[in-house]
Amino acid sequence: MKKLILYTCVLLSGLFVSCNDSEDESLNERTSFNADLYFETYGFQAAKMSTVDEEFSYSLKIINKDDQPLNVTLKIDEQLLKDYNSFQESNYKILPEAYYTLTKSLELKAVETTLPIVFNIKKIVDELGLEASANYVIPIKLQSNSGETVNSEVGTQALVHVAISKPTVIFDKNVLKYTIDDTVAKPVLKILAKYDFDNLDISKVIFTANPSKVAAYNTANNTNYVSFPAGSYSFQSIVADESKHELTITYLLDPKVINTESTDSYMLPLDFSSGEYAFAPDTAIYLDLSFHSTKPVYEGVFELVTNQPPTNDYSGYQVTIDLAQAAQLLKTTEADLKSNIVFYGINKDDRTLIKGYTANPPGFWFSKNGNAEGYNDNSLVYVEYAPDGIFNVGQFPNSTVSGDTYVVSMALVHNGLMVRYNITLNIN
Repeated sequence: MKKLILYTCVLLSGLFVSCNDSEDESLNERTSFNADLYFETYGFQAAKMSTVDEEFSYSLKIINKDDQPLNVTLKIDEQLLKDYNSFQESNYKILPEAYYTLTKSLELKAVETTLPIVFNIKKIVDELGLEASANYVIPIKLQSNSGETVNSEVGTQALVHVAISKPTVIFDKNVLKYTIDDTVAKPVLKILAKYDFDNLDISKVIFTANPSKVAAYNTANNTNYVSFPAGSYSFQSIVADESKHELTITYLLDPKVINTESTDSYMLPLDFSSGEYAFAPDTAIYLDLSFHSTKPVYEGVFELVTNQPPTNDYSGYQVTIDLAQAAQLLKTTEADLKSNIVFYGINKDDRTLIKGYTANPPGFWFSKNGNAEGYNDNSLVYVEYAPDGIFNVGQFPNSTVSGDTYVVSMALVHNGLMVRYNITLNIN
């Protein structure tokens, strides 16, 4: 009796070990049997199928080492399932035969024979329910009708688990981060997702922006996101690329409404739903947006003012800058700075730096729009550096009138660092 009990335990361990060894319920193939007849893949195994299909054919491969024609029978083995449930402390049920087709007797004419189990997915989901369907298995016992064939007790047993899932749209993370340069005229957010099936119907992918969830997200995650302002975003398109199994959702941002110069991070929650598809990692996806400032960084900014009358010649007025202070900010000595004077013109957009001198070097002509441009009919103000911290500031002849005010800017540059000078010209 002790030998019989021990033998039974060994069989159960061999049959059911895969459930503990593999999270996806897939078995390692075991073919080293001292037997003539067995399933190539035996024990508990998942028949993975999707609600996108109405039927699914799962294949069991039967090995007949005898290499002679052999009649076999496949039995739905209730005792096998009872033993499994007891061993695994599970509560699986036998799937009724109305929900699948299986040939229960056949003649094996080759070493390998594929046996299909055809599941009626639609019927299972409609009548048993998608979630409840995961409670069902088909316990199958393979038997030879010939008394001469040596069977493996373990290898002739299979428990085929009904593993039906919705086709899934998969986002990389539930918080998707975006960084956009603050100079982009029409910022665009593209939300990318993959899907693991064919023929995605975009009309069945439902999603809505839900800015009201930002406060709750901040509380739960100890963050300080700012909600997208009303009117700052608009949906543009949803496109499925079947060749890549990739879904793209596009939103347009309005830089007139959203502050592109803000150092805050904005958040836009999107809630997804569908009667056909599942979403991973969650049905709520959060868009995290920040803007990258392209403005140059200055170690210091200085305001200079010169008052001049309208002029009919190129004579200029002097404005003094503190080179010792500039040298300290630029992390050099005043002597070194004086021997390596380099200026950039700064355009009105505060981002474009002009490195080629357009007036007597080092100096620039500035146009009526405040940009550092070459000498031409639009020229209005020039700034030229003279030794020992002197700017000569002058006008294009007969181009200004009393009451005008102009502001132009230059940067003093040394070893990658810059200080900025804003020069205000008042015409009086």
